Amino acid sequence: MKILLVYPPWFKLLGEEYNEIPLGLCYLAGFLNKNGHNCKILNLDLSKKNKRKSSKYMYNSFQRYLGIINNKDHKVWKEILIYIKNHQSKTGGMN
Repeated sequence: MKILLVYPPWFKLLGEEYNEIPLGLCYLAGFLNKNGHNCKILNLDLSKKNKRKSSKYMYNSFQRYLGIINNKDHKVWKEILIYIKNHQSKTGGMN
């Protein structure tokens, strides 16, 4: 079965960069692949930059984040839809 696991863009939507590996999703994908599934991970927080902003900046950006979450036309949701359509998963999950 084709499965897509999505790591949501929490930090990216706050204007922050966070290039950590979603370890829990990696373990889950490894288990699923080992047991005959075709599992991929979409890390929407992945960025080419590696700058960290202050915790205060992130805290102050939270209202902007909520606005993006409710904006169905934001580019990040379009990015997710394109990837899902291309992957043609039978099921999925978001961390």
